Amino acid sequence: MLRKHAIDTYEETAGMMPGADIPMIFRQMHIDDAFEIHAIETRIFPFPWSEAGFANSVAWGYNCQVMCEEANGRIAGYFILMTSIDEAHLLTIGLKASMHGMGYGRMLLDRALQTAREHGMVSMLLEVRPSNTGPQEMYKKYGFREIGIRKNYYLDVDNTREDAIVMRMML
Repeated sequence: MLRKHAIDTYEETAGMMPGADIPMIFRQMHIDDAFEIHAIETRIFPFPWSEAGFANSVAWGYNCQVMCEEANGRIAGYFILMTSIDEAHLLTIGLKASMHGMGYGRMLLDRALQTAREHGMVSMLLEVRPSNTGPQEMYKKYGFREIGIRKNYYLDVDNTREDAIVMRMML
């Protein structure tokens, strides 16, 4: 069960998921965070965004947020939203591999959805690899529905390509 302590502080209550007992806070991403975020990204994605990609997203005014461990301020996860008229596009979302499967991914997605709603968005769009079944299932549970395929969207380590499933959720 999640307890909301303040507008931007969440704590996973004991007993919901084993190991998910680290209180987290959310804050805006800073350009100086790019190195630390890129380090997480390189461990969880075969073709990570560059440090410059994260720094540019902040500089360009996208809604970039990080989820940090409350006790030490270390970044545990992040997301970047691009908004256009009434639709948010979740450009990237990532979580330290050591925290997968403990409810922290849901915290990140909850925060991204909350942020989109607060900015007047009526829907959210994202892309996900067909081979990335864990996040796909989470998105479906939240109400995201497949609306299309982007052919050959992702490059793989062996120089082959993988399609992207395009999903949308009405907020």
